[in-house]
Amino acid sequence: ANKFVAEGHRVSIFAREFRKTNLADRLSPQIHLYIGCGDNDCKENVDALHNVYVKENVQIVVNQWGLPYKPIRLARKAEKNHKVKIISFHHNDPATNGRLNAIELKLKENKSFLKKILFMIQRKVYHTITSFSMRYTYDHSERFMVLSNSYLEHLRKFINVPEESKQGVLTNPVTVDKGDYIYSQEKKEKSILFCGRLDNVQKCPVRVLEVWNNLSPKFKDWSLYFIGDGPDRSFLEHMAKEKNLQNVYFEGFQNPVEYYKKASILAMTSDFEGFPLVLAECMNFGVVPCVYNSFAALHDIIQDKENGLIIEKENGLFSSEKMAEELSKIMHDESKLRAMAKAAVKTSENFSIDTIYDRWEKVLSEITACS
Repeated sequence: ANKFVAEGHRVSIFAREFRKTNLADRLSPQIHLYIGCGDNDCKENVDALHNVYVKENVQIVVNQWGLPYKPIRLARKAEKNHKVKIISFHHNDPATNGRLNAIELKLKENKSFLKKILFMIQRKVYHTITSFSMRYTYDHSERFMVLSNSYLEHLRKFINVPEESKQGVLTNPVTVDKGDYIYSQEKKEKSILFCGRLDNVQKCPVRVLEVWNNLSPKFKDWSLYFIGDGPDRSFLEHMAKEKNLQNVYFEGFQNPVEYYKKASILAMTSDFEGFPLVLAECMNFGVVPCVYNSFAALHDIIQDKENGLIIEKENGLFSSEKMAEELSKIMHDESKLRAMAKAAVKTSENFSIDTIYDRWEKVLSEITACS
């Protein structure tokens, strides 16, 4: 949004409900921020958004939540006599989500035949509901964007649509300001970073603790930092204490820049992702990512053992022993770690704000040119 303003666009943000974040503090003063009255398409929200359309003379709406149908329904109801064109985004792999993934885990872990049947029925129901909701958003958008070319086929299959021109790909840009930072291995500390929501359904930080349980006895001069907060933080803190894990620090929600500057490695153990911005961000600071191979877009960013590590599944599941084994190799080999860090910095340039903005401009030009 700040980049659009800097390039001469007029930008407003409409949030359906207030949440305590630092968004307002990070916006250009030229961007108008409007807050609705809740997560719904009630008359008050419809009227409020319509007034924004008229006041700001809105031409294009970017719907950043492409799965639930409520945001797109609100955006269309608010049009009235002021027509807009809508670009909707889906920020994960269209073929999965938190609910579906939770059921998949239960299917893998449960041995009861009857319960497996129930979970399979539940999976079918959730799949149908999710597919319908996404298809509704798709049908009511001029463009529907995903984060990687690898997700286009997933999208078509999941909502049962053919290849169409309204489908597109736009990746996330690196928006963290490096300032005058220049990568230097000498300034790096022996630390591993987990940066994200502390949620064991998707992000699975519990796996990072399991990996650390394998690593910490051999690498007593290394540390593990958790940056972020979430519903499973207390569980993770209790687990670290119960296992007597050393040099583990829970830092809460923080600006990650100072941690990126110091960390040598980032660990990602999610069961599914879209195009996680944290990868390109950390690589921009010479942090080597070590990532569980659970989402297709990973291969758009990382070349295994060149600019990061890709940890393959074992028997279809995550293996903490395998991740620990691969990490130990580069933790022991400073020259290898340095080479991978330099390659990571180079890769991150592909996701600079200027590069991604140019792609946005092309999409905006195309959509405004359509009648």
